[in-house]
Amino acid sequence: MDIKCPFLEGLHITELKTIKQLLCSPSIYRLTILEWLFGRLDPPFEELFATFQDPQAEEKILELVRIGHELMLCGPNDQNLIKGYGNVKKQLFFFKQLLDLVRSLGPGCANFSGVENFNNLMKKNEKLLQKLFSSHLQEILDPKLSPLPLDIECHLKTKENLKSRESKVKELSKKLNELTEMLEELREFPALQGKMPSKGSSKMGQAFRLTLILSDFHQLITAFIHVYETEWRKPSKSLAPNINQCGLLFQYMCETLTLYSQELKAVREVIDTSKMVEEIVGQQLEKVYLGRDHYMMILASKMEELRQKHKLFKKPLQKPNESNSGT
Repeated sequence: MDIKCPFLEGLHITELKTIKQLLCSPSIYRLTILEWLFGRLDPPFEELFATFQDPQAEEKILELVRIGHELMLCGPNDQNLIKGYGNVKKQLFFFKQLLDLVRSLGPGCANFSGVENFNNLMKKNEKLLQKLFSSHLQEILDPKLSPLPLDIECHLKTKENLKSRESKVKELSKKLNELTEMLEELREFPALQGKMPSKGSSKMGQAFRLTLILSDFHQLITAFIHVYETEWRKPSKSLAPNINQCGLLFQYMCETLTLYSQELKAVREVIDTSKMVEEIVGQQLEKVYLGRDHYMMILASKMEELRQKHKLFKKPLQKPNESNSGT
């Protein structure tokens, strides 16, 4: 449908440059064309615009902005767009929407009232919204089954698998870098390099001691679990305990540790006795020169007692050596 605007009669507009200059630059002709287009949408607008004597009055501009905003053609403060000072692309888009809206009324709507025209537009918009929010359209936009061919679908799946693998590779590389940094930090410790830390470095000494403690603790726990599983676990009522060959070694180790503890006790007694002897000798030195024989006898008895204890200390040490030589 051609829109025959009476205000364009007599104007020779043939080139695009002239049309662009008419629609995108401020002029009385431009405002008159806008008034006529809005009047085509609703005839009462023509009566409203006729009340303004000045064709470029600010009140008329504000009224055009209000009507354009109600028709969702412009913003509430687009006075420059109505006057013709806005962006060229924005003005052309504004006129295109306005002309499409006028054409949508149809040739028979020109003789209807504004209320009837808006009612027809509302009905058309409601039908359009019903189509947009219908279940069929939602299924088309978001189908449960893939509408793509199998070869393309497999290609998309391979792309998704590649993306997931790339993300996994990035995560693993990040963890690998973190572990590498941790290993580099651990290599700096003297304990791991086979070097003893210097006396002044307290932190290095603490780290070295901590490493030794953890190593000893791990060995003790491992030995305890092994001994508990082989010998100390309570046997079942029906089954006899299965003693491992390592039990003999464990018994030998217990005997050896017992002998070592006895040896330490004997050494401790010898040390205590020698201290007592030194104290007694120190106390009795002053009395020896008097010729009292019973002090010397006390010292001789103490030495004899010390010899007897030394003999007792040697006996348990000889037993394991004899047993080893016999085997």
